Amino acid sequence: MKKDRIYVVTKIFTEIILCVAVIALFSVPFWVDFIRDYYRANSENLNFLIVKMIATLICAVMILWYMRRMLKTLVNDDPFTMNNVKSFGMISVFCLVAAGIEMVNVVVYFSVASAIITVIFVVGSLLCMTLKHLFRQAVEYKQENDWTV
Repeated sequence: MKKDRIYVVTKIFTEIILCVAVIALFSVPFWVDFIRDYYRANSENLNFLIVKMIATLICAVMILWYMRRMLKTLVNDDPFTMNNVKSFGMISVFCLVAAGIEMVNVVVYFSVASAIITVIFVVGSLLCMTLKHLFRQAVEYKQENDWTV
């Protein structure tokens, strides 16, 4: 039972973060003055920064959405499904897209934080791709075992 509570708490925490990310995504237009002041951006740079923020937040929302889908199967005691394999693949793709966006940011506005975020997204993508293949193999073994029983 304790194990199940951890899954439920993780699922709830993921849903809260997802809601915060969606709110952040839709509130980006209200951040324009803050972004302009913080980055000391002119109108050309400001447009780049806003597009970068929106694109990165879309990736984050999609990553959290797929995590939420996977956590549902975990709470329901059925984690080894092809849907989770697909979810890991999609999370890997969105991590790679976010890494690409941050890499452009590193080139345009170098900061150590952006470089670290880029590396984190690349590592996250590789981890999810590895888990995708691991889960695919587990699903195949599970199906094979279900057929023999």
